[in-house]
Amino acid sequence: MNILKKGCLGAGIILLSALLTNVVLAKPDVAVKHATQVGQKKPRPTVLGVSHVAITVRNMDNEVSFYRDLLGFKVKSDDLREGLAISKGVGEHHVKLRNVKLQAKNGMVLELIQYIKPRGKPAHPNAIADFDYNHMGLQVADAGKVYQQLTALGVQTVSPPVKTPGGKKFFYAYDPEQNRIEFFQMA
Repeated sequence: MNILKKGCLGAGIILLSALLTNVVLAKPDVAVKHATQVGQKKPRPTVLGVSHVAITVRNMDNEVSFYRDLLGFKVKSDDLREGLAISKGVGEHHVKLRNVKLQAKNGMVLELIQYIKPRGKPAHPNAIADFDYNHMGLQVADAGKVYQQLTALGVQTVSPPVKTPGGKKFFYAYDPEQNRIEFFQMA
């Protein structure tokens, strides 16, 4: 099973969403009701929360610089991983990877993974509605100010901040490897 494809993150998010909404995916394209909804009393997993978001990257140094130097994440760890445990855990033979964990001010952890062996290959760029990784949301105090700062630094954005009927302001931007990021300001 090759998990290097970008779609695995999207599948993981779909699975997590399914667990949190009492739906289990029997096949990727078929949702069935959870056993507790059809009268059976079977124990189900308890999810305590989302621990981290992981992104596989081509150029670790560029990505770390973007999240640390531009967005203010703190590097919590930066290490090489290889051997039987990591190979077995990710479902590939002879894996060697660089793993960097960065932490935002609110405690959220972003894990960047660069596969050294086997080498990854670029995934197709995905449109917003594609079944794939969609985006990571980063809360900011002032969406307009952050938008101005990022565009002044040459960061690619989709549009200026938009205000929702509920008062939330948001915009999308891209990191150096075109991973979509939502920057949002709560109402």
